[in-house]
Amino acid sequence: MNNKWRKLISLVLAFAVTMTGIVNNTVAVKADNMSEMVTITFTTGNGNNESGYLSVSGSGEYTYEVPDTSGIISTSSFKNLMFLNTNTSSQLKITVKSIVINGTAFNTNQALDITSDTANGMPNIWSIDKGVIYSNGTKDIYHTSSINNGDIVYREDGVVKKITSVKYVFTIEAPAKTLPLSEEEGYKAFLMFTDSEWKWSNMSLNTANGGTGAGTDATITGNGTYTVSIDKTAFPNESAAKGISVFCVDMVGMAKAKNFNAANVVVKDVIIKCDGKKIASDASHMFVGDIEANGNLRIELCNMYGYSYGAFQTINSPGFDATNFTFSESLSVTFTLEGITEGSTPEYSFVDENNTVLIHTASGITEADDAATETVIPDSQKISGCKARMKYRKKGVRYERYVELTWKQGKDVAGFEVYRSDGTSTKPVRIATVTNGDTGVFKDENIEPNTRYRYIVWPMVLTPGLELQRAQMNESEKNGYITSIKVGKTLKKPSVSLKTSRNNLILTFKGAEGRKYQTQYRWAGKKKWKMQTKLQGAVQRKIVRSTRSKGYYLRVRTYSVVNGKKYYSPWSSAMLVK
Repeated sequence: MNNKWRKLISLVLAFAVTMTGIVNNTVAVKADNMSEMVTITFTTGNGNNESGYLSVSGSGEYTYEVPDTSGIISTSSFKNLMFLNTNTSSQLKITVKSIVINGTAFNTNQALDITSDTANGMPNIWSIDKGVIYSNGTKDIYHTSSINNGDIVYREDGVVKKITSVKYVFTIEAPAKTLPLSEEEGYKAFLMFTDSEWKWSNMSLNTANGGTGAGTDATITGNGTYTVSIDKTAFPNESAAKGISVFCVDMVGMAKAKNFNAANVVVKDVIIKCDGKKIASDASHMFVGDIEANGNLRIELCNMYGYSYGAFQTINSPGFDATNFTFSESLSVTFTLEGITEGSTPEYSFVDENNTVLIHTASGITEADDAATETVIPDSQKISGCKARMKYRKKGVRYERYVELTWKQGKDVAGFEVYRSDGTSTKPVRIATVTNGDTGVFKDENIEPNTRYRYIVWPMVLTPGLELQRAQMNESEKNGYITSIKVGKTLKKPSVSLKTSRNNLILTFKGAEGRKYQTQYRWAGKKKWKMQTKLQGAVQRKIVRSTRSKGYYLRVRTYSVVNGKKYYSPWSSAMLVK
């Protein structure tokens, strides 16, 4: 009997139980922007079908959490792990990335066809024979009997355990939307501001857009020029603003935008107006990124707290006069976005795998309405979009980390100087002069863990006599093009394997960042790990130690000592000595 009929019989015989689970969507999902509702159904150990819903508004990762009241929790078993209710008109491509039971993730990576009646489901007791379905170390999802019989259960070390929580993690690919987006599909932006006395405070979208703020918001629908503002109508009792505590533009959900690809967005021509008049500003001091790692793309203009993952306060170098900043009627910020394309924003565009924030600066000079005209610097002598990312290079068995700076540059840039400061110094020091202007790339290999680095990249051009000199820059551009990155303190997880040969235990390192290693062991059926002092030392490709014991688990981590302090990697997965 095929899977289609098994589901139909199960639906007819089972109680009609429909439940709404907890849905955690890692994309921005809005009720007025819902493109499709996906219904998922699973069969509990007592034969009941229960359903939940995913509100899908674009490509990305979605999580469905089974409610505590589910029959899965009360019976601690399944008949059918899960299937999608058929929707023949759907264009979604859906993959079940993993099932998480009691906090343990079982990688499934199973593609489901939501348009099919037979290819839209996961394993069930009618389709598989007795045995392990998925495993993770000593834990597994197991079918207890022959086909058509038994239950699907969760086990640890071969022992069936009570199920206390279940989550399904989906990867969904939706059709790309056409730019510009509609207003309903776009992403809201608002002006975040409060003065030095915490007056004129606007820290959210306005109430019409679901927030608690009172400003005039904008809707980002693609490349273009946008304006956000606050004015006296929302703050009738406030006197003139004095100075700045917080001054930013937040584009809500845009760092993880699924309705377009914002990975290479460039912010330029930032215009600040106080009471309708432009003030002189330099956008190269304004930082752009998912600064609070919350999915919002921020233009940080001036912030006395500095961004959450930073080591400095942008109040000290905002690119305009923050000390005497004031307005009494209105404040607005106009900015231009370029580089947005169709598709969806890749996962690690604005934070890396360790949730470290990646930022770059905006570009453009704005003159005050009553300022004297400054020298115009041609775009061909400028660079923009400077970004810093931490990367790894493999040399033998060792992983070596470095910071890679990248940027876009004008055709007349023939080279560049790179300056750097860290958390212990405020004065930047020149670390490189490079005479190849075509690369737009620099690798800083002399870095230490747990350190914030701030970089300044200064363009250089050729004179008529073919000599290399700094590009002409206005006084307001004197600090060059700035970016920053925090190098994490956790080393890369080692790639290691284990085998035994006669009475020898053989550890093989395929890759490790730390120079030394440590091991821990635990016996099967035990939870507590103990340090194995006889198996530690310098990392080598192959390490052989004699052993007569079997039936225990071993795990490995590496570490390095920098300036007298140890920095560790995560522990490897548990490996059985057998």
